[in-house]
Amino acid sequence: VLEGRMEGPPDLGPRTLEAVARELDWRSAAVTVLRGAAAWWRTPVSTHADPGPLAVAPAEDHALIEVGPILAELAPLRRKYRWSVDAVLVGVLEKSWAQVFGPPEDESSWMVARDLRPALGISRGIGNLSAAAGVSLADPTADLDEVIDRAEAALASQSGDFFMAGSAIGRWGPAVEVSIAQMLRRSRRLRAYRTVSNVGQLGNSLDGWGEAHLERVWFVGPLAHPPYTSFIAAGHGASTLVSMRVSPDWVTGDHAVAIEQAAAELV
Repeated sequence: VLEGRMEGPPDLGPRTLEAVARELDWRSAAVTVLRGAAAWWRTPVSTHADPGPLAVAPAEDHALIEVGPILAELAPLRRKYRWSVDAVLVGVLEKSWAQVFGPPEDESSWMVARDLRPALGISRGIGNLSAAAGVSLADPTADLDEVIDRAEAALASQSGDFFMAGSAIGRWGPAVEVSIAQMLRRSRRLRAYRTVSNVGQLGNSLDGWGEAHLERVWFVGPLAHPPYTSFIAAGHGASTLVSMRVSPDWVTGDHAVAIEQAAAELV
């Protein structure tokens, strides 16, 4: 809710990848893109355990996982070590996933949605300008705080995988024109098909609108064919709900309940 008087409409741009591309010098943007590409190509094959044989039906339903209590428990450590919420979510989901499906043989990878704006030097704008950063955890069987530390280091070391910015790549010069299909095929080979996206904390103004009150919130995202599994987090007050895609023959609703229980038992 905006109070007071404004001198005309607010400046919400750039809102799209095309608008971002028009504002940037393609040479400097290309350096950023290639830096993200280098990090992507260095991502090792994930050895995490899967729920079972590869399913073919799309994951058309969703389940909600409450992680607010564990985030609250970890809040003092997060402030002390300056962990991002993204890193904490990756650590919690990694440990919970391993508890439900079994530990990985070696490294375990996640794709984490990151805001493109800071890496491109853009401080304004509204809208979803996200890229996917590959987070590889070298020893995911370590204690939770160590796993979060490694997730934070992996996120801090890269600007994101700008291959996801497909509609803008062509504007940034032929040196960085990369096929989105190639990226997706590589993510399948790397088994980097678990994605985490933190939408953030919703404002307290949603606590109550007259007789209407916010009960819960979820984001289901696009339909996904397994093995791709999405976890989208949104917080409000003391609650942080993670909505995830579930299907009868891959990650199921019962699995979601088990992941939630495993997360609650981490601290």
